[in-house]
Amino acid sequence: MRPRRRLLRRPPWMQNKSVVAIKASSGPLSAAASRLSACSRALPSSRDFHFYNNFPAFKSPVGAAAAKADASLGVIGGASILPTRQQLFPMGRDLDDAHDWLVALNDDLLERFGAFTDEFKALRQKEETFWRRAAPQAGDGFEVDCERAAGGERVQS
Repeated sequence: MRPRRRLLRRPPWMQNKSVVAIKASSGPLSAAASRLSACSRALPSSRDFHFYNNFPAFKSPVGAAAAKADASLGVIGGASILPTRQQLFPMGRDLDDAHDWLVALNDDLLERFGAFTDEFKALRQKEETFWRRAAPQAGDGFEVDCERAAGGERVQS
């Protein structure tokens, strides 16, 4: 009889979760964000992160993910739909600089969205008042409908 080998559970960062993370990031934004949030709970944080970051098996995939995130934010920062006064993403610099850049970008986008919705609201109100004035005022609010009677003459109903 062979002795039983005790199975040790591998730490979460050693398990191959990249495929799961890639699948979790696809689909609608809100669903992808919640799936990625659930996947991120398996990552070590705080002191544990700094401990595991000493090992190449952990450091290399984390570095690759950080580079991919930096590249994605760089593409977003250089998009043509953004205001020209927007600075480029501070790649590889301080985390506080990146956070400040992201907050500023978010504020600019929300301000533009607010301006567009205000403009849309004003145009819609203007259009509604125009159509109210242009529409003939029927006393009871119903339209007159004409039908052909059996003999071929038009009858108002």
